Amino acid sequence: YRVLLELLNLRCRLLEQWIEEEASVMAAQEEGHAEALRRMEQQVQELASEVVEQQAAFQDQVSAMSAQQEKLEQQHCEDYSLWSEELLRGRE
Repeated sequence: YRVLLELLNLRCRLLEQWIEEEASVMAAQEEGHAEALRRMEQQVQELASEVVEQQAAFQDQVSAMSAQQEKLEQQHCEDYSLWSEELLRGRE
C-alpha cells in the first residue's frame, strides 16, 4: 500500500511539474499571439489610412479629368462655331 501511495505521489508531482511547464509555455504563446494581434491591428489602421488617401487622390484625379473634359468640349464647341461661321461666310 505504501509503495502504491509513493508512486501516486510521484506521479502527481510529475503531472504538477508538467502542468506548470505547459502553463508557462501557453502564457508565452499567448503573449506572442497578443503581440501579433497588436501588430496586425496597427497594419490594418495604416492600410485604412492609405486607402483613404488613395481615394482622395483618385477623386482629385477624377475631378481634374472632368474639368479637362469640360474644357475640351467647350473648346470643341467654340472651334465648331468658328468653323461654321467661316463656312457660312465662304458661301456668301
